Amino acid sequence: MDLLGIGPLELLFVLLIAFLVLGPENLEKTGKTLGRTLRNINQSETWEAVKSVTKEIQNLPTKLMREAAIEDYQKEQSDHTIAPPSSTKDHPETPDQLEAGLRAWTTPPTSEEDS
Repeated sequence: MDLLGIGPLELLFVLLIAFLVLGPENLEKTGKTLGRTLRNINQSETWEAVKSVTKEIQNLPTKLMREAAIEDYQKEQSDHTIAPPSSTKDHPETPDQLEAGLRAWTTPPTSEEDS
């Protein structure tokens, strides 16, 4: 377990030095002050802005790749010409014709051997 690149042994060593330098009374006061300061920083608008910018920077490569892919796709599509729709309709006009067409696609053909 590493906390900011500091392992458990190094963390214990830093706490021991802090205890020896500050003493038990000042260590408690310093811990409370440090906790309040970290809480205030975490709840500040500046910290929210930093988190927002960090998230945007992390998502930037993905966003750029998607935009590049969209531009490439649009370029491909503009190279192809699409024929205007013909005046004759290839699709059935009534629901009965549509149903008959769907049956033709979904019903397996009957073989002459079965008859």
